[in-house]
Amino acid sequence: MMTATFLILAAIAVAGSAAAMSLRNAVHCVLLAGMILVIPAQSQIAKEHLVMEAKIESKRYCKVNSTKASLEIQFRVALKNTTRETITMEQPLGVVLFVSHTLQDLQHGKYQMMLYAPDVFFRVKPGDKAPTTEPASPQAEVKPGEIFTGETTEERPIPIALNGKFPRWEALEPGRYFVLLMSDGVIQGTDDFVKITSQPIEIIVDTHPKVEKCP
Repeated sequence: MMTATFLILAAIAVAGSAAAMSLRNAVHCVLLAGMILVIPAQSQIAKEHLVMEAKIESKRYCKVNSTKASLEIQFRVALKNTTRETITMEQPLGVVLFVSHTLQDLQHGKYQMMLYAPDVFFRVKPGDKAPTTEPASPQAEVKPGEIFTGETTEERPIPIALNGKFPRWEALEPGRYFVLLMSDGVIQGTDDFVKITSQPIEIIVDTHPKVEKCP
């Protein structure tokens, strides 16, 4: 449930991080992440804010080419609805990843990478049938005081460097990093949404990762 209002929050975070780099580099970073960000004309502010607990469920290194790989991580999340409203949550949960080299940078909004779910496009030739769309993701209604648990929508690929040097926003080098997950939920019966963020999660990029060919 990557709503337009949720994307506004992500855009605000991007703007804060981009202030430390040139406009050209900020745009480059967004393009490398392979996403298209659409900002509606009318801004909305989250009515509530919840904190979810997130942990790494699984991770693997997938080959991209001779110089890069991707660290693909599946997260498991849990959160308690501490509001007075029933919240509609997507299952599995769509998230945006914010990556920083230090915990302090993450806490102060100085992000090295912002990784969004990429848009999927289909190439259709004349005479071909249009591709069928997938059904909407199942949703969970989380009442006040209830606990929601689930996984993120998919493995989230984080680009890493195998050989050569890359700009810091293009690929991570071996070392320790910190990740923040961001998502949202909708207050039942309204157009208001709830901002959801995780605690900082430590990830390690191995010096000599075992890279495999992933489907």
